[in-house]
Amino acid sequence: MAVLTCANPSCGDKVFVCGEITTEWLHFYTPEGETDTEVYECYVPHFFEPAPPVFPIPGECPEEIGDELKKAFALIWSDVGSGGNRLRVAIEALMNERKIEKKAKVKKGQNKGQFRRITLYERIQRFAVEHENAATQLMAIKWLGDTGSHAALDVLTHDDLLDAFEHFEYALDLVYVKKDIALVKRAKDIIKKKGPVRAKPKRKRRESRRERN
Repeated sequence: MAVLTCANPSCGDKVFVCGEITTEWLHFYTPEGETDTEVYECYVPHFFEPAPPVFPIPGECPEEIGDELKKAFALIWSDVGSGGNRLRVAIEALMNERKIEKKAKVKKGQNKGQFRRITLYERIQRFAVEHENAATQLMAIKWLGDTGSHAALDVLTHDDLLDAFEHFEYALDLVYVKKDIALVKRAKDIIKKKGPVRAKPKRKRRESRRERN
């Protein structure tokens, strides 16, 4: 166990970390042709408190989604499969926040009229009607999360989980930040004007007659 301190003077936050130390022996030849050996210690972290974020959660992201992402951030160090599954939960939270239905009425068969649970796959498909590009990112994360849930733990790697985080970050940008939309609009405005585009100053509200009196 160790305690890490942020080197930024304005921060100085402390983080607790647990893990293991492994030793590696490196054998090599010196310029004189003799053999030599160096010993390296490798530090492999398994737990952080608080866990460092894999990516910065935008301020526009709803809290319930951010909470699930923070849990996934913590799991990436100790349990890759569980981290992928936690991202699926984060997608469910996003679907809930966007008011995508959880249940649907059965229209045919013996259970006609009863309600059934809508799968995450179906919810993402419904979400795609208005957010096609973001839904594509979330569907990719869903399949990676499924791998972590139902397959052997060694199937989903750290690199796979990092890919999933990258897709989730982009999905949040598409849904909440919409940075790409703003950049596209500004680019079109610059092209239309054939030069710099300046933001228009806000007009001051005119005083009403009652205020002037």
